[in-house]
Amino acid sequence: MNEVVNGVFLNKVCPTTDISLALIPVGTGNDWGRMFGIPLDHEKAINIIGEYKLMLQDVGKVSSFEGSEKKERYFINIAGLGFESVVVRKTNYQKDRGRSGRLIYLYNLLTSLLSYRNTKAEIVIDGEKRSADIFSLNVGNGRYCGGGMRQTPDALPDDGLLDVTLINGMGKFEIIRNLKILYDGTILSHPKIDGFRCRNIKVFSDSLIYVEADGESLGHTPAEFSIIPGSISIVYGTRIIP
Repeated sequence: MNEVVNGVFLNKVCPTTDISLALIPVGTGNDWGRMFGIPLDHEKAINIIGEYKLMLQDVGKVSSFEGSEKKERYFINIAGLGFESVVVRKTNYQKDRGRSGRLIYLYNLLTSLLSYRNTKAEIVIDGEKRSADIFSLNVGNGRYCGGGMRQTPDALPDDGLLDVTLINGMGKFEIIRNLKILYDGTILSHPKIDGFRCRNIKVFSDSLIYVEADGESLGHTPAEFSIIPGSISIVYGTRIIP
């Protein structure tokens, strides 16, 4: 999905809004399809494509570095950095060796907690600076990631804004005790978890923090996330109403 979206935005032939994007879910998490009511049953997913209900969705853009080289990538669902990117790297490594599925992601989440350390960083949200002790930072255009986790539970795909969830200063045992809130939509109720809505967010850190987008492993900080409103036409089954 992420590769197709990036192909759309790299094309030089037509505007991105002239291309319609539809999905038959066969991935590891299928989180983008979950948000738009696209079922895992192939025939039902094809029927939704046949109905051809269209909407314009926003697309995110992330820049990060590989060494001294700056790289850019588009994303349609959720991007992030910190703990999430560590889990994604492990999961992608196992996918390349034929192991996939929601349980693999959960297994990597739990085992990665044993060695992960928070990282001090400076975050700039629409020009406003703040310091953070980052466990993870998720930047959402969609609501689901990691096979059903709701880390940006109120995100809207067409409001021209990014939803940001910052898990700030939480230790591994506190995370384990609160795993439930990663899935049930109440994550923003925790006192050490902050939520923001913005158009641009930058992250700077002395120690490198790795970045991922739509489950694809990217580079590392410094990183910047921004939004391109109403920039791709998508086929949906059900639509989120604010």
